[in-house]
Amino acid sequence: MDKKKYVIVFVIVTIIIIVLGIFSLTMGNKGTNKVLINQDYLIEKTTDITSDEISKLPVINLNSEDADKANDEILKTYYDYSYNSEGYFTYQYDIYKNVLSLLIKTIDFNETDFGEINYITYNFNIKTGEKLSDEKLLKEINVSKDEVDSKVEERLKYYFDNCEPYVESSKDYNKFLKYIEYDKTKERITIKDGSLYVFHVFEPNKFMTDDYKGNFNEIKIVKLK
Repeated sequence: MDKKKYVIVFVIVTIIIIVLGIFSLTMGNKGTNKVLINQDYLIEKTTDITSDEISKLPVINLNSEDADKANDEILKTYYDYSYNSEGYFTYQYDIYKNVLSLLIKTIDFNETDFGEINYITYNFNIKTGEKLSDEKLLKEINVSKDEVDSKVEERLKYYFDNCEPYVESSKDYNKFLKYIEYDKTKERITIKDGSLYVFHVFEPNKFMTDDYKGNFNEIKIVKLK
């Protein structure tokens, strides 16, 4: 997509977001915290982008400053990757009780042979419109941080024991974590298909076992009741 077309689409989507804001001021909530009362909490917007590598644009349909800020961030990320000829953007979401959980996956194939993967999560309380920190999310769904950490550790050790990486020192767990570029600060917690998941951006391509590729980056913590 050329730059002129990119600018046009950006303006159109920006206008859509402004209209949503105006609508919220004129119509009010009417018993719900949605902006567009008759729409889902997550709206999928069609754009002029036709690439198979770029999904439609997700818009959070909540009447709050947190949601407005998140939508601005999502819009910027969306067009950053759409305008990149080697970009990839997709998303998935789930609603569990009072929580809207949105997971965005981006890949920049300019960075490495396998692409630089990144995960972005947005968790919202649909009643208040508040963006939830990981701590508040876990409290909302009654899952402890210790349970999350324990499950992640268990899964990583399973990978260590069963999936031989391309390193001679495969019996050293700490070297294993360093080699796959595991970084705990890059954990992303989200709800998917009624279960709590942790997504990581470490490198699954450094393992020899092809059967596991595509599964390393997500770790299922618990099925929510």
